[in-house]
Amino acid sequence: MPMVGHINGGYVIDVDFREGNEAPASKNLEFIKQCVLQLPIGKKFDRFRADSASYQADIFNYCEEKNILFTVTAKKNKNVFDAIKSIQDEEWQTFSKREKVAEFTHAMQDTDNAFRMIVIKKDITPTLPTLEEYISDAVMMQHQDEIFYCIATNDNDLTPEEIIKLHRQRGETSENKIKELKNGFNMSYLPSSNLEANAFYFQIGTLSYNLFLLFKQILDKNLQKHTVKTIRYKLYNIAGKVITHARNIILKVNEKFINILQTIRQKAYEESLQ
Repeated sequence: MPMVGHINGGYVIDVDFREGNEAPASKNLEFIKQCVLQLPIGKKFDRFRADSASYQADIFNYCEEKNILFTVTAKKNKNVFDAIKSIQDEEWQTFSKREKVAEFTHAMQDTDNAFRMIVIKKDITPTLPTLEEYISDAVMMQHQDEIFYCIATNDNDLTPEEIIKLHRQRGETSENKIKELKNGFNMSYLPSSNLEANAFYFQIGTLSYNLFLLFKQILDKNLQKHTVKTIRYKLYNIAGKVITHARNIILKVNEKFINILQTIRQKAYEESLQ
């Protein structure tokens, strides 16, 4: 179960290749520090964004110490639900057609500082009040978990709406990139039963993925948004024919592809001079 860290542009900055039975929340702070070491000298992370596996006091304390702004999906325990229940009706603000937003100040037992808790309330079918007497606490907690989504943050400048939009970008810059790594570069399947061999194979896959992102930077804007599968279809699978004439080797392709190929070669050459 690899843990993958992404930076701006979706590039993989580091990977922690783990056993499949290791808990997602295990050694997350160590992995963050590992990613920091991969940055160029003098560079630092301005923001940290993660799912609920990183909802940990030591990570929050580390971010505060290093002046890193975080947005982390919060785990909803009894204390969080009690705080949500205390939110007055007039405090809820409309965020979207089926969502409302509110916030409160929260702290965990081992956090050095309190932080903002942004709460999104989803408009789903509620339970009848009379049924609550017959529903177990576990079932009721599960129902509440479906209604509310919480984001912990130490950013005191952005509005709750801005925090939500920023945090949801994680879907594109992280989750969709992991999907591309798995499906586009065949990282869903590992070739060996040996952990070290699979870790090495996965590192090759992430290197190929980063090189592909770099390659897309020299493509036309209309191609940069495509996945590797589409790029393979539009560029790598161009039909051509190799012929020899007058001791010259010639590649013949459809005329409409010539300008595309020449532009890519020119941009690649210019980049190599940087």
